[in-house]
Amino acid sequence: MKSFYLSIDVGASSGRLIVTIKDKNKLEFVEIYRFKNSLYEKEGTLFWNFKFLFENITAGIGIAFKKYPKIKAIGIDTWGVDYGLIDSEGNLLKDPVSYRDSRGRTVEASVFEVINKNKLYQKTGIQHLHFNTIFQLVYDAKYNQALFKKACKMLMMPDLLAYFLTGEKRIEITNLSTTSLYDLKSKTLISELEDLGIPSEIFPEIIYPGEKYGVLKEKIASLLGVPRVPVVAVCSHDTASAILSIPYREKHVYISSGTWSLCGTTLAKPLTNDAAYSSNYTNGIGFNNSIMFLKNIMGLWIVNECKKEWEKEGRNYEFSDLAILASASLPFQSFIDPDDYLFEQPGEMPDKIRLYCKRTGQIVPETVGEIVLCIYQSLAFKYRYTIEKLEEIVKEKFERIVIVGGGTNIDLLNRMTASAANKQVLLGSNEATVLGNALVLMWYSKDIASIEEGKEIIQNFVGRKIYYPVKTEEYERNYRNFKNLIKG
Repeated sequence: MKSFYLSIDVGASSGRLIVTIKDKNKLEFVEIYRFKNSLYEKEGTLFWNFKFLFENITAGIGIAFKKYPKIKAIGIDTWGVDYGLIDSEGNLLKDPVSYRDSRGRTVEASVFEVINKNKLYQKTGIQHLHFNTIFQLVYDAKYNQALFKKACKMLMMPDLLAYFLTGEKRIEITNLSTTSLYDLKSKTLISELEDLGIPSEIFPEIIYPGEKYGVLKEKIASLLGVPRVPVVAVCSHDTASAILSIPYREKHVYISSGTWSLCGTTLAKPLTNDAAYSSNYTNGIGFNNSIMFLKNIMGLWIVNECKKEWEKEGRNYEFSDLAILASASLPFQSFIDPDDYLFEQPGEMPDKIRLYCKRTGQIVPETVGEIVLCIYQSLAFKYRYTIEKLEEIVKEKFERIVIVGGGTNIDLLNRMTASAANKQVLLGSNEATVLGNALVLMWYSKDIASIEEGKEIIQNFVGRKIYYPVKTEEYERNYRNFKNLIKG
């Protein structure tokens, strides 16, 4: 007998509704609905259009049930750190501000006057990034006082979507852990909230993967002509869902490759020693309170931004086109540090890459192929650099890298990663986030006895593709140049 589950997966550039069909030990994905997601700017601030997001999600739910009326449950995942504020009447006070906005930098110093940087890391284990929720919330409390005083609850992006679907306010643990507001040791919110100007009562009850937010509102169900099915908390931080889907038992380092590349390994407990702090690694919460010990790296955002600029010029490239152009270019001519602040903001990305190379005294890439090759080789070397630091901190060597997410489709980058790191690269699913999302829905619905049982099904579904390192001496020589560049 077949079972059906609906995963809502919203990323920075697109949102998708996908039905997973489980037929005994076989899985099938059907993409039901896809829509573009993008920022808009208003008075110098970058926002997400929440009304647009929600309208597309509800439209997709209606379409999904028309095709598969026996869907058992709905799960939602998005990126981390961003949130919405709800007033006492249940209204969204303003569109959520995007992590791409730079407002958090304004209040970093004032936050560290209340709780110093090291102490904050010891408590939360979260990598210091200026857009972490703690800085965004303090900014709202300080500079948007009139609006902030009206806030009754704050909800992370997936919780915000779940609230408008069900009417229930909860905050899911994996996304909460991205905020720098959750104390990993005490398993409560940090004690400095009030001193930071953030009232503790704006945080709703914590919910864990496999628990239920509620059921679809009667009004929404009636409007769409669908049953009032449960909306279930999955690992709502998309990275946590992606990592949960990895079926391989061998010890490995993973790269969840998408807009961001998240590179790390799974630990049983947080690691917040001096080495982890100085290297700025994060301790995100995964399924069953596991720890995703990882580093955020600017990933495919850079090449996607380049694609947007070329499209404006009337040049539309698929990733396969870019791979051909890059492969025809001379290798190892110039590198960038993908995490340089220059590449953080949207717009004019090819020119930013040229500017970086000019500033650092390198050959300036001019053609599309040269720019793409520069990005891919730089990412591959940044992965190696990050993995070497990871191995030092956890005091363990990894033989394999497992890559999951959209980046699994970029064959050229995966081959470069194997050679740059001098390790085997094993591909997981390009739909890792949806698989992890659906895995929790199966478990909630009691269609699998355990997550491990689900992972065995996933392993059969994913298969096994391995890349092996080649030209390692050439990569080794050029890695030294890359390392010297990013160390300044």
